[in-house]
Amino acid sequence: MIPNQWYAIYESKSLRSDRPVGIKRLGEKLLLWRRPSGQVSCLPDRCSHRGSALSGGAIVGDCVECPFHGLLFGDDGRCRLIPTDGPGKPVPRRFHLQPFMVREKYDLVWLWYGEMRDHYPPIPWIEDRPVLNSESNQSSTHIREVPVHYARYVEASLDVHHVPVLHKSISQGSEKAVQECRAELRGDELDNACLMVWPGGKKTMELLVRLKFPNLLYLDFAERWHGMTIYTPIDEHNTWAFSRFAQSYVRVPLLGKAMVWAHLNFFYWPWVQDREDIPMMKAMQSPRPNPVDWNLCGADKGIALYFKERARLIEQARDCELWPGFTPRPRATLRRGAAIGGEA
Repeated sequence: MIPNQWYAIYESKSLRSDRPVGIKRLGEKLLLWRRPSGQVSCLPDRCSHRGSALSGGAIVGDCVECPFHGLLFGDDGRCRLIPTDGPGKPVPRRFHLQPFMVREKYDLVWLWYGEMRDHYPPIPWIEDRPVLNSESNQSSTHIREVPVHYARYVEASLDVHHVPVLHKSISQGSEKAVQECRAELRGDELDNACLMVWPGGKKTMELLVRLKFPNLLYLDFAERWHGMTIYTPIDEHNTWAFSRFAQSYVRVPLLGKAMVWAHLNFFYWPWVQDREDIPMMKAMQSPRPNPVDWNLCGADKGIALYFKERARLIEQARDCELWPGFTPRPRATLRRGAAIGGEA
C-alpha cells in the first residue's frame, strides 16, 4: 500500500449510531462507531484486556463497551472504566488503545494511512465530476468484496486495450486493435485512454480511465454516463470495492436511478466483473501484480506509469513512521526501466 494517503473504508449511511461495526481494511481489524454527536470514531477492534472483538459490544454514551467484561473505551482510545475495579479507580495506561484518524466526505468514511501530521491533504476525489459526489436520483452505488489484490484491480482498470477483446458485450463487434493510445501523469492523477474502432471506421468510441492516487478510478466511456470505483485493500488477497455510477440520459427522478442501479447490479458487476474481469485476474500467475514479471507493450504505458509512480510514492514514504497501531508493511520495489514496448 502507498503510505501517507487517505483510503475509503466504509459507506457513511451504513454506520449507525446504535451499534459498532467491525471491518478489516489495510490488513487491520478496525472498529467503527458513530457517537451521539454524529462524528465517527475508529479504534483497533481488540480489547486491551483479553483481546476480544469490541465490535461485538455496545455503544454506551460516547464510549464503546467490550462484550466480554464491560470495559469502556472513549473515542480517544482511553479506557474509561474497568468494571471489576470499580468506577473510582484509575485505569492503568496499558489498557488504553491508539485511535486512528478518520474523516467523512462524499458519503464515505476515510482512514489516514501514514504518519501523524499537523495538517492533512485533501480527500482524493475527481473534482470535475460533481454528479458523483453523492448518491442522487440520477446515480446508484454498489459495494462488494472481491478476491483480488487491490493493485491488480487498479492496473486492470487502467488496461483499456483489453476491452474490445475480453468484453465483447461492450465492444459489440469492434476491431480488437485499439488506436490513439495515450497516457499522462499529472500530479496525483493518471489518465489512460484509447480509441475503440469498428470495421470500416463507421463508429468510434473513446475509452478513458482516470486514476486519482492511490486507488480511485473514474471511467468515462460515454458522454452522459459516468462511473467511479474505489478499490481499498482488505488484506493481501481481498479488496473492498465501492462503485458509484451516474447518468444524465433520463431526467425523470427515480427512473434514471433505477436504470443505473440495474446497470450496476445486472450488467457491470455480475457480467463484466464476475464473469470476465475477475476470473481473468485470478488466473494470472501471481496473485499480487509485479510488472517485473511482464513484458509491456506500447498500449500499456498507463500501467507502467502507475507502477512507477506507486513505487516512487512508497519510496518517498519509506522512512515515515506510520500512525501508531498500524502493522509495518514491507517495501514494494519496481525494477528500474520496467519494460515498455520492449525496453529493458
